Amino acid sequence: HVYFKDGSKTKLHIHNGNQILIATKGKGKLELYKKLQNKKSHFAIKKTESIPLNEGDIVYIPKNTLHTHGSISKSKTFYHIAINIMPSKNSEYKTIWYESDYAKSAGSIVP
Repeated sequence: HVYFKDGSKTKLHIHNGNQILIATKGKGKLELYKKLQNKKSHFAIKKTESIPLNEGDIVYIPKNTLHTHGSISKSKTFYHIAINIMPSKNSEYKTIWYESDYAKSAGSIVP
C-alpha cells in the first residue's frame, strides 16, 4: 500500500512481471510511455496514454511497460495498492527505475 503526497509520482520504470494497481483513496494517474530510440545510456520517450485513477479503480500494467504513477494534484494525496505478479515460476520480480524528464528523454538506471 503506497501513498503519494502533493503531486508526487514514481520515477519512470518497468517491471519484468505484470502489475495491478488498486486505487484506494484520492485522485491519481497512470502514465504509459514508449521508447522511441535507444542510445548508449539514454533514450527518447513519448507519453502514449494518461489514465486517471479514482478510488475503487483497478488497472492492469503488462510486463515491460514503461510507466509512472502517482498523485495528480499538488494539494491532494493519492493511495494505491500495488500487486506484482511473478514473471514465471522460480523467477525474481524485478523493477528497473530510470531518471527522466517525463517529457522527452530517459537516462541512467537508478540503482
